[in-house]
Amino acid sequence: MSPLGSFRTCVVAALSVASVGLGCGGASVSKASFVGPAAPALAAARDAGTSVYSVVYAPDDQSLAVEAVMPAGSPSTFAVEDGSERWLEATEVKASGADAFVPAARTSDGMVRALCSAGCTLRYRYALGAAGKIRRDIDSARTDGPYVEAPPSTWLLAPVGGRDDAKVSFVVHVPEGSAFVSGFPEGEGGARLTTVGQLRRSPYSAFGPLEVVRVDDVDVTFSVALPRKGKRIAPDLVIPWVKKSAAAVRAVLGKFPAKHAALLVSVTSGDDVEVGFSLAGSSIVLRVGERTNKETFGRDWVLTHEMLHFACPSQPDARDWAEEGMATYIEPFARARVGLVSREEAWEGLLDGFPNGQPARGDQGLDRTRTWGRVYWGGALFFFEADYAIRTRTDGKHTVFDAFGAIVASGGTNATSWSLERAFAIGDEAVGVPVLTEMLTKYGVTGEPFSYTQHLAELGVRRGPKGVAIDASAKRSAMANEW
Repeated sequence: MSPLGSFRTCVVAALSVASVGLGCGGASVSKASFVGPAAPALAAARDAGTSVYSVVYAPDDQSLAVEAVMPAGSPSTFAVEDGSERWLEATEVKASGADAFVPAARTSDGMVRALCSAGCTLRYRYALGAAGKIRRDIDSARTDGPYVEAPPSTWLLAPVGGRDDAKVSFVVHVPEGSAFVSGFPEGEGGARLTTVGQLRRSPYSAFGPLEVVRVDDVDVTFSVALPRKGKRIAPDLVIPWVKKSAAAVRAVLGKFPAKHAALLVSVTSGDDVEVGFSLAGSSIVLRVGERTNKETFGRDWVLTHEMLHFACPSQPDARDWAEEGMATYIEPFARARVGLVSREEAWEGLLDGFPNGQPARGDQGLDRTRTWGRVYWGGALFFFEADYAIRTRTDGKHTVFDAFGAIVASGGTNATSWSLERAFAIGDEAVGVPVLTEMLTKYGVTGEPFSYTQHLAELGVRRGPKGVAIDASAKRSAMANEW
């Protein structure tokens, strides 16, 4: 998300929900029809112990019909993401070897109980459109006219109590005129392969009349979803923007931190890139004005910021500062490296924002103080100070960019939930000095201020009559020019 706004920015205007049917009693029957998983997929799944889902989307009422074959050894409890069970309807189960489906038991908190130790088939409907109109939250479900965005964790019943690394495969069927796009990449036969643990941290996904453009770019494939109804924007404007932003990220990390990423573009009135959000599994939702032109896309920083989130393992809320601070600090230098802004412009934005990151009275450290200033700019200050320390202690041989490049190369992306301690240990080893670990211990739980003004003075980064410049007479000006 943007370092210029609140933690949670509203992406879509409030929708009227007066006539919405609700799940768990009183909901209208879904118009989606069940389609069982294909025989080859089932055979492969039985051998691999994979849960196989076949999902059918009905655009008329924006509903889903899901048939899921669970392998032998499955737990007896299944659930969607907490808060999403309200729209789960008509759950049925057929035990292995049985001839017919019977109603499945539901617990008081909405979970589904079914004896599946020998394998079973679950069948249910999900009122996705109704969920989106009520919840209006891109992290759970959001309906915007003919479009519905909802991570699969909200509508796929997942085993509870089993192994996180148990395999999951799902195929989504949509009628002509509709499309499905997800941060889970599509594989052979349309199957999207993941694990139970990754399903719980699902990426953004969407249904509707979307134009999904595949963009193969060096070491990553993007699925860019653009609206085909309502307000629109030309792919010819969007695709160069995506590639330039990816090039900036690649310039600081050495490689793009995902092999596949989904970009869901919501088009609104306006003439600028308004806001972006990223979610585990390499997915981004963006809100873009329909009058945004080539020049505006060219100077945008939002998409680079969101793509950089892919390079940090997903953290609990208390450590939002690490995810947001890393992206806030690295983004301007990433764009400078590919010529989208000058190095002086990159420094200028940080000098404007850094004062917001210092602790106020009563601050208890970055892990314990979740204010806007401390999350975005306190986090940015943490990584500036880390970068300064790494460069000075290694005589300019390594940077914090190298540390994150190593974390990514080791598999530490936002599709994982590694602890910050684990990620920082990898980064420290790569640069040869334990700066990140030392600083986490120091600044995570204490409200000690950063000495950034002294370090900026040593670098010679200062404001002048014509903006920010680097003073060649400063002690470390040569280092500042290599940033």
